[in-house]
Amino acid sequence: MACVTCITPCPPDISAFGTRSLSAAVRAAGHETRLVFFPGNLGLAGGGAERGYPSEVVDAVVRIAEGSDLVLISFMSSYLSRAMQLTRAMRDRLGAPVAWGGIHTLRRPADVLQLADYALMGEGEEAVPALLAAMQNGGDAGGVPGVWSMDAKSGEQRRNGLAVVRDISGLPYYDFSNENHYMHQPEYGAIVRMDDALLEECLPLTPYFRGRLLRTYRTMTDRGCPHNCTYCNIPTIKNVFREDSTPYFRHRSPESVLGELEFMTRRFPFVEAVQIFDDTFFSRPKSWFDAFCPAYRERIGMPLYAQASPGTLSPEKMERMVQAGMVYVEMGVQTGSAKIRRLYNRKETNEKVVETAKMVRSYMPRVLRPDYHIIIDNPWETEEDFMDTVRLLHAMPRPYGLCLASLIIFPDTALFRKAVADGLIEEPKEADRAPFHVRHRKNYPGFLLYLLTFPHFPKPLMSLLLRDDVAGFLRRKNPTGLYKGCFMAGEFVRLAVKGGALLLQGRFNRLGSYVRRRFFTKRAG
Repeated sequence: MACVTCITPCPPDISAFGTRSLSAAVRAAGHETRLVFFPGNLGLAGGGAERGYPSEVVDAVVRIAEGSDLVLISFMSSYLSRAMQLTRAMRDRLGAPVAWGGIHTLRRPADVLQLADYALMGEGEEAVPALLAAMQNGGDAGGVPGVWSMDAKSGEQRRNGLAVVRDISGLPYYDFSNENHYMHQPEYGAIVRMDDALLEECLPLTPYFRGRLLRTYRTMTDRGCPHNCTYCNIPTIKNVFREDSTPYFRHRSPESVLGELEFMTRRFPFVEAVQIFDDTFFSRPKSWFDAFCPAYRERIGMPLYAQASPGTLSPEKMERMVQAGMVYVEMGVQTGSAKIRRLYNRKETNEKVVETAKMVRSYMPRVLRPDYHIIIDNPWETEEDFMDTVRLLHAMPRPYGLCLASLIIFPDTALFRKAVADGLIEEPKEADRAPFHVRHRKNYPGFLLYLLTFPHFPKPLMSLLLRDDVAGFLRRKNPTGLYKGCFMAGEFVRLAVKGGALLLQGRFNRLGSYVRRRFFTKRAG
């Protein structure tokens, strides 16, 4: 039996689906795994992509990994410097071979082999057990598909193609066992052992009717995406997978998903709801929903949350899911500008977005208000493009919530290549250290968008603020002091409402965790 230590940065809810799936497969093959999660984001973990973890945290990870036959680090490019820091510690202090996996490795395997012993190209659920078997039998990775390495004698790279799991429905369920699982808690500057109580605290609280919050289990039921958005890494990964006969975009069978949910909800009685975290869950055929929805209602019966895109959410699929118990849907809108939509390679029109939003609205109050995702801080976006987004949102039926995200230009994406060509990024290698983004700009359309983040902002007042004469005057004056004052007042109100709700619901642990993270987190060096 071999031992693998898996280290991964992940969202605050420590879903880490890729690492958990890999761990489950390695354990099913008869080996031991230890998982170390680094939840949060770069700012919470210590501020800039070039900074590392505190020395005491690295020491703790080294102690956890002692005796490992292999250390696997899976990450996105944002965490490259931290992966390098951990790799040096493992190789220098433990002498353990290190494999890198994840999106960064798929993009730059040749560069990875200058830093790590192995580069995992593709999906590791079958490749890593095969690598461990080769290591135990005294061999090497030379014949393991999807495991790239350096030849010790010639110094040349051994490129072993791509590892692809043909049937993802046959994979074991994600490893949520909490056995030899550890988590970095930045508010304490320490690595702690996971248990069921800590997992319960980490699972997200999703909104429900009458102001309730439900402890929610998240899962992913597909791999890939049907879209080819220029800001996303998916087209890059599709390009890597293009020579394999297995379609990159594929989903698990209804029975595979239902079996997982039955197992997890029985294993963790504190789970109150389920969120299917696939970006485009509704892109699968209607026959899938015909099989899944009645069985979900009968066998699981918990409130269900899902994500959609305007071009895939049909009335038929929406009805089936609501009957099954879906109470919430969020949708990627991204922009209201036709020019920026072409830049993003998004196919839907504003008319289609509004039509889909009206369809979702027609299901209220059977479902909660939806949330729509918008991308801001685009260096190619003019104020008029930004105003088009505000106008689109104004045309969509209220109430709804907004999830705003600054555009991040990841290496090797189509937008990255455009940024290089347009001179926004002077040296392409800069993107190997951290994704590129522009600073937030304070302007009038940004102010209006902020007002729209309040679900019940009066529509007549927004109509007034969008009038050409009012908008023209304020865009010329650009009163940033007014914008800042409104933002401070708005965030105070938002925080007071959220904190008051947690107090009324007795969620003192949640409130205390927020205070610790917000005001007492130990920053990395």
